[in-house]
Amino acid sequence: MKKHLYIAGNWEEASNDHPLVNSYTQKEIERIPLASAEQVERSLAAAEASFSETKKLSVGERKDILHDLHTLISHQEKEYAECISLESGKAYQSALGEVKRALATLELCSEELNTFSERIKIQPKNTSHSVVYGYFPIGPVLGITPFNFPLNLVMHKLAPALAVGNPIIIKAALDTPGPAMMLARDIGKTAWPKKALSVLTCKHEQSETLVKDDRIKKLSFTGSAEVGWKLKTLAGKKKVTLELGGNAGVILCDDANVHRAAKVLAMGAFGNAGQSCISTQHILVQDSIYETFLTLFVEETNKLMVGDPLEPTIHIGTMIHEKAASKVESWIEEALQAGASAVLRGKREGNLLWPTILKNVPHHAKLFQEEVFGPVVHVSSFSKVEKAFDLLNASRYGLSAAVWTEDEKRKELAFSTLEYGQVIVNDSSSFRDDAAPYGGVKDSGIGREGPHFAMREMCEIKALVQFRNQ
Repeated sequence: MKKHLYIAGNWEEASNDHPLVNSYTQKEIERIPLASAEQVERSLAAAEASFSETKKLSVGERKDILHDLHTLISHQEKEYAECISLESGKAYQSALGEVKRALATLELCSEELNTFSERIKIQPKNTSHSVVYGYFPIGPVLGITPFNFPLNLVMHKLAPALAVGNPIIIKAALDTPGPAMMLARDIGKTAWPKKALSVLTCKHEQSETLVKDDRIKKLSFTGSAEVGWKLKTLAGKKKVTLELGGNAGVILCDDANVHRAAKVLAMGAFGNAGQSCISTQHILVQDSIYETFLTLFVEETNKLMVGDPLEPTIHIGTMIHEKAASKVESWIEEALQAGASAVLRGKREGNLLWPTILKNVPHHAKLFQEEVFGPVVHVSSFSKVEKAFDLLNASRYGLSAAVWTEDEKRKELAFSTLEYGQVIVNDSSSFRDDAAPYGGVKDSGIGREGPHFAMREMCEIKALVQFRNQ
């Protein structure tokens, strides 16, 4: 479908535009409209005005809207997946998996509504009063989403907003706006109030206008730490959720299943060309299994197919653009110049980067300290598990970490010790269950997504306190 702005139920063009480029062919697909200040203002005005309608929708009406949207998407899984692959360079099979995850996110929001509107009773100390509380929609929500999961990360903002009865404005990623525009088209076929949804593409100036505006009551942002924390300073008194970057580490203890770990972590590190905030970037392996794991890990990595993302046999597609690919190459070179060695050095063709595995990366290198967001992983060894925990905790990020062990005490120690929003056991750091609370600590953000949690963060809690006649 041709890309237009979706403003309060209407498709519009704009006087300024931006090239949408296929990251594999590096050829322009079409021009993307950039919302003007006047179009942003109309989106805000419509969101504010429509709240009086959306907050009155019954639970049954909201469940019907979510169900109808689920039906529409499920009949177009292939079309959504192709759009994701075409614009982002994500391998088609992974894109299809993203569509299925988005459908699951919708289902979770609908299921959450079964109990969401119930009043919760509290037993007060003062027995002359009764107390109940409930969740009430907060008002217009602004969702700002990145390029790397252009459907499911939009859904994690959109579906909770619809579920609780909040109007929402989506600022879609300039590099991958198509899935969000397709969602707007399909929501327009449901009973959701037309003025209560706008999907925009715009430059930073207009994004900041949206963030600053007091008519927006909740900001949900997924993206880089640098941009996210800046937007928080602009957001004023509104509620804010930030899901930001990571530098995910995985610890393999001496009782780990190294064969399964090698296979799982190869995709965990290099799937989506490493362009995930929870992509495995550092693997710490206990001394006694280090060499065995490294050999198996290289073998499994070499099995991954790199190429045209629309080909169904491909595992790894492209970097999003040339600038991103060049940055990753420069970080690899910096690490090698600083003393790291390449176990497997991936080549580059255009925006395709083959996987790279390094060892002995110095702690001061960018690859050790920061989020590379590319198909690179570095491997190191450790003797004592506690030292590995300390090394991961030294990071300024805290989004996702993983530990491989069969020992229950080690699992519990990891859960209680690691300073991360989620701790994964016997799987990749890149695993996310869409029902779980998801978010980070330290520079990785504040607040939590996941339908149960996002829906409540898009509400105000209100208490009803009544005097009881004796």
